[in-house]
Parts: sequence; structure tokens; C-alpha cells
Amino acid sequence: MEAQYTSISVSFDSKEELDNLKKEIGAKTYDKAVQYLLKSRKKGIPSTAGCDPDLPAFTRDTGGDFHRISY
Repeated sequence: MEAQYTSISVSFDSKEELDNLKKEIGAKTYDKAVQYLLKSRKKGIPSTAGCDPDLPAFTRDTGGDFHRISY
């Protein structure tokens, strides 16, 4: 099946960013740049685990768990 095309509106800032992305990845078309963004998004959003360095490390409280049911 042959690809069909449409037009979309983007801000000048977004177009400039797409232009930069095209150069960065060597894409010849905006469609290729958008496809690159979509594939990158599908690969997963980077984990935010460990993103707060001021948060103390997790330690399990082992004493006085009166609210837990012992097995």
C-alpha cells in the first residue's frame, strides 16, 4: 500500500527543533524525523528511579512491626 500524506501545523520553535533533529540523525524528510521520535518514545520513557540524590537510601525497619501479621 502506498503511503498517504497530510499536512500538520507546528510552531516555528518546533520546526527549528525538527530541523536540528533531521541534521542530527541524517533524515532527509520531516516524516523520518517524526518517525524517529515515535520509535524513540515507544522504546520507553527513561526511568526516573534515583533521580533525587537528596533522598536517603531505603532501609527496611526490622523492629517493632506490630501492624504486620507474622507467618
